Amino acid sequence: MAEELRPPFPMTDLPPEELRQLGYAVVDQWVDFLATVRDRPAWQPVPPADAAALAEEPLPESGAPAEAVLREVAERIAPYPYGNGHPRWWAYVAPSPAPMSILSQALAAGLDNNAWGANQGSTYVEIAVLDWLKQLVGYPREAGGLLVSGGSEAMLGRLADAEQRALIRRQITEGAPDWPNPLMRGCTFDDIVVASFAPNPSWEGRSIAAIAEEQGVEPEEAVLRLLGEANGDVAIIRFAMSEDDVREIMRHPLVMVGSDGSSLAADGPLARGKPHPRSYGTYPRVLGHYVREERVLSLPEAIRKMTGLPAHRLGLKDRGRIVAGFKADVVVFDPQTTWVVDPTRFASKGRNTPLAGQRLRGRVEATFVGGRLVHQTEEFAARQTRALVTR
Repeated sequence: MAEELRPPFPMTDLPPEELRQLGYAVVDQWVDFLATVRDRPAWQPVPPADAAALAEEPLPESGAPAEAVLREVAERIAPYPYGNGHPRWWAYVAPSPAPMSILSQALAAGLDNNAWGANQGSTYVEIAVLDWLKQLVGYPREAGGLLVSGGSEAMLGRLADAEQRALIRRQITEGAPDWPNPLMRGCTFDDIVVASFAPNPSWEGRSIAAIAEEQGVEPEEAVLRLLGEANGDVAIIRFAMSEDDVREIMRHPLVMVGSDGSSLAADGPLARGKPHPRSYGTYPRVLGHYVREERVLSLPEAIRKMTGLPAHRLGLKDRGRIVAGFKADVVVFDPQTTWVVDPTRFASKGRNTPLAGQRLRGRVEATFVGGRLVHQTEEFAARQTRALVTR
């Protein structure tokens, strides 16, 4: 009777040969996807009909045949990936799909192993991998470790473990053997400011030291509490750079100016938090402070570092300079009055801490993109009209 109840193949009702053929089909689909990825766009929107069919599909009464699922993946999902595995995906640095990693994950899933310390093969593999990692980073052999996956969820799991939490709290400031914590190098908890914290926006713009004092705990514990309450989604600003280094590097002829910030807005969902000043203030800071006030750069040098030099470095052959035949991307401003940093914005120890609003005093008179006027002040429009009438 027991034999009759057992499926013909472990954990599935598929016969071995049918499962093997299905596996071949999965591998074929995956290899075809990688082989043709360069011929497809890095990203494309899901057609509304497909999006509706996927998102609004009712709860099925029974499972679909495996072939139908594979076909739906090939037709409705694979053509519309996020894009970070595409060779032309430059939004940020991300690895392309690793073929051997895909195969190894399939193998591991099929074995369905865990490593609880019993006398099994996967336990010894984990021991060996931990030893390899310790050698790679220079840790002593007696150091411990834990292999985890899952990103923020794995981190939150470690924070919930009392032993791991105590270790992390200690290593925040003390570091570990042969690993001094770079986050704390050259700064204190007064120099680390919360930029975004959805559970309690009143803490945005405040230092870790101030939040810890309010909670009555050590700063290290405050850090872990913030991470736990926000499920790991906490943005910070850390002030530890040397102003002398910034000036020296800025003067180098090959150094460009870039904001390296997020897509933000003055209102709406993209106005959440008190973001790093670079998101709004990189170019105003260079033009107003380092050019006009400190004279670290001349105005032409600064503009070249913001326009022509980056365009040349990125291979944009028709942008970055105002010459015949180039795209007319132009910003019009008065260098003597525009880009004045709002003093209410920087109120912590004289540093660029966004404790108040996100706006800067001063304005752009007009902006042209590809020769089209996309923004202008009333004063600029009036001057433009008078000039045209005079002609």
